Amino acid sequence: MLVPFGVLSDKIDTLVEAETVTEVLNGLEGTEYPKILEDAIPLYNETGLLLPLESALDNYLLENLLRSSATPEDDNTLLLHNYVGTMVDVANIKIILRAKADDLKYDDIEFYMISDGYQIREWKLKELMEAEDVAGVVSGLEGTTYAPMLSDAMTEYSETRSMSSFEIALDSHVFKTGKTISLKNQFGIGPMIGFLNKKEKEIRNLKIIVRGKREEGYSTAMIKEMLI
Repeated sequence: MLVPFGVLSDKIDTLVEAETVTEVLNGLEGTEYPKILEDAIPLYNETGLLLPLESALDNYLLENLLRSSATPEDDNTLLLHNYVGTMVDVANIKIILRAKADDLKYDDIEFYMISDGYQIREWKLKELMEAEDVAGVVSGLEGTTYAPMLSDAMTEYSETRSMSSFEIALDSHVFKTGKTISLKNQFGIGPMIGFLNKKEKEIRNLKIIVRGKREEGYSTAMIKEMLI
């Protein structure tokens, strides 16, 4: 169920009802997002791939946060660093999984990676980008907390070829991580983590809408069901 939040709360219904990705992008006028996506839109128009749009949204949310939490100085900044690092891990994993499903190679993906994840360091990112396929990415995550949830999701992917099972599992992990930190630290970093969790949801919903307009088989009702 969708919970309106942030600058898109008054536009969600219009965006969901849009017929195409272009209509969704046009519907973002008056928000912060056209500026964020201005460099990615020409790449999308040229290639038809959503990767540039999704990466631009991820970078907007994460890169400034990474800088502010890069050197943990106390318990609050350590918790922020761990949370933001988890968000980076999940963003990178989702991009790599999507890229492998689209048969993209290392050179096609590298530009869109974000450094300084929590568990997935640069050598592991390189290994994942060099995987042959989706199954290779999942097996390459063995030894991380992401492996069990993605192994479970792999069964559904093998049957449906839909990435939604992976994305639901990863997004739920980010949400639960943020919620746990927020509830346990209500007088410290908790409120900020709570806000970031909500902002991440807004961006995730926007990506769901855009992908639903790009891929076949997604009705308006189905998209609404996928939104958080």
